[in-house]
Amino acid sequence: MKKRFATTLASVLLASVMCVGFAACGDDSAEGDPAKEAENLVGEEVNKATWDAAFDLENYTNFKMETIGNSTMVDSAGGYEIVAEGITTYIYADQTTYGKYKCDISYSGNVPDEVKDFYSKISNMEYYLDEKENKCIEKIDGSWAAVDENSGDHYVSAFEFLDETVGALKYTVGGYDKFEYSAAAKGYVVKTSENDLQGLSYVIKFKDGKLKVFTINSELDETNKRSAMILLTCGGQSVTLPEIV
Repeated sequence: MKKRFATTLASVLLASVMCVGFAACGDDSAEGDPAKEAENLVGEEVNKATWDAAFDLENYTNFKMETIGNSTMVDSAGGYEIVAEGITTYIYADQTTYGKYKCDISYSGNVPDEVKDFYSKISNMEYYLDEKENKCIEKIDGSWAAVDENSGDHYVSAFEFLDETVGALKYTVGGYDKFEYSAAAKGYVVKTSENDLQGLSYVIKFKDGKLKVFTINSELDETNKRSAMILLTCGGQSVTLPEIV
C-alpha cells in the first residue's frame, strides 16, 4: 500500500480552533462528546520514559482516534475562501482502518470546480482500508462497494494519519525536554524558550500513562487558521470488513 498523506485533507478535517465541538457546550458532561472529554481532561504529568513510549508509533497497533476541528483557508491569488468544520473517526486494528468523515464546507469567491469536487468527496464518507489485502471498501449511496484505494488521497490509513500528526512532533518540536506541564492548559505545552514555531502551538495530555489528547493549532495569519484535536483510545478495538452487495 502506498505511503501518502493529503495535506489538503489534514487542513480540512484536522483544522483550526476546536470550536466545532467546544463552542457547543451546553453542560459540563463529556459523556459521548470527544471534544468535551478532551477539553475537560486534566492530563497527568509523566516522566521521559512514558513520554518516549507514547510517541513510539510501533506501540500503536490497535487504537481509536477521534478528531474535531475547523479551518479557514484563504487563497488570495485565486480570490476565494473555504471554511470547513469536521468530525473524523478512525479505528485501527489488525492493519485495517475504518474511517468516517463528516465535514461541513462553505465557499465564497471564485472557487475552482476541481477544488469543490475534491471537498465534496470527503465531506461525508465512510470506508474501510485493509492494508494486508490492499482492499478498500466505501459506502456509496447507502451500500458498500469495492473501490480502488489508489484513486484518491481521501482513503487514508489511520496509522499513516497518526504518523503524520502525532509522529511528526519530533520533527517540528522535539521530545520530552522541549515541553513543560501547564496547569492552565491541563497538559504539556512547548516551553517558552523553545516556542519559535511560527504560529504553531501544541497541548498534549496523558491518561493512565498513555497519550490521550493531542492538539495542534496553526495561525499563519488572520485569515488562515487551522487546528486539530485528536482524542486517542489505545487498545480494545476491532475492525470487520462489511459484505459487498
